[in-house]
Amino acid sequence: ADLQKIAGFGTDAKANKDKAKQLLADAGVPNLTFKFLNRNITTPYEPVAVFVLDQWKQVGINATHDVKETSAYQADLRAGNFDVALDFNCDFLDEPDLQLAKFWSASGLGKGLNFAYYDDADLDKKIDAQSRETDPAKRLALVADIEKYAMDTKAYQYPVLWWYRIIPYLNVVRGWRIGSNHYTNQDLATVWLAQK
Repeated sequence: ADLQKIAGFGTDAKANKDKAKQLLADAGVPNLTFKFLNRNITTPYEPVAVFVLDQWKQVGINATHDVKETSAYQADLRAGNFDVALDFNCDFLDEPDLQLAKFWSASGLGKGLNFAYYDDADLDKKIDAQSRETDPAKRLALVADIEKYAMDTKAYQYPVLWWYRIIPYLNVVRGWRIGSNHYTNQDLATVWLAQK
């Protein structure tokens, strides 16, 4: 419910698109065009690209999908050689300090992580304040304020995709325990296949 308070996340898709068209018209670019940098990895980059390209087209934006091999993509991302880019963020722990790492100012703690290349001292202060807060309810409110500021007020970066990690596996797999992410629990020394 809190996410729906941020522009673009409301449940009325038509109203969201009408608002986007109005914002583009007000900015004098009702037929905006740009290059959209993306990786050449099928999942999740290709389906996300298909989705955002379609959504942009519906509001009058014509984006060229610039798909590159990972090293060329990373080089362009690091050099700022793009108009809009799809970036990724997957962490080993659901912790705001990790999730907000890419939101720090590019010339400060976000150096090498913030590919939107903005500097915002106010946002840095907000991120620091949530990190220092020990009361979970107060910290949650501070994080919600950061989300509103970074994604709505300033629109620096805009998350497109959240998902739950679902791992199906055969019933003959033994000794394996699912981790909270795909970075941990990769030692398969104690995993085996049982006889059917």
